[in-house]
Amino acid sequence: MRLLVIDDDEQFLSTVTAFLTQRQHHVQGVASGPAGWGLLESRFSDFEAVLLDIRMPELNGLDLLRRLRKADIQLPVVLVTGNADLPKVTEAVYLGISGLVHKPFLPRQLDEVLEKLERQLSASATPPPLLRGWPDGATPGPRMPRLGFNRLSRSCRPPRRSGPRNPRRAWCPLPNEAACGP
Repeated sequence: MRLLVIDDDEQFLSTVTAFLTQRQHHVQGVASGPAGWGLLESRFSDFEAVLLDIRMPELNGLDLLRRLRKADIQLPVVLVTGNADLPKVTEAVYLGISGLVHKPFLPRQLDEVLEKLERQLSASATPPPLLRGWPDGATPGPRMPRLGFNRLSRSCRPPRRSGPRNPRRAWCPLPNEAACGP
């Protein structure tokens, strides 16, 4: 995966970059928010995801995330932070982050977030099943059974009807239909 890591802590940046490179990712690290924004603004298609620190001088992670969304750059963003307070995390979730990792973290925690992100990216690359066509050239018949949501059994199945159909009376979910009234 091609990743951009934006963090103002040089030691953390070099450690994470080396770790991700060892895990067969193509990584570029940037040590400030403005430099990261400049890189994303000019070459956002070079990256598949961004690892972003929230607290940075000059341009913090949330401001950078707002700029990305305002510029309609829809790259997945994983926030990496040492001290995240609830309002900032809530705003980041509202802006559409793909993950959150708290510093200090174990290597497997970052691996799990990135594996999840890779699965999401690969799933979005394949068209949804309905757009792929019907298997073996089959098409849906003219009269497909209508399935409704049965509230009592919480399952999708045709509503149960007993006796003759009366268009004036609604379907009754109870075994004794007289309890539902006319």
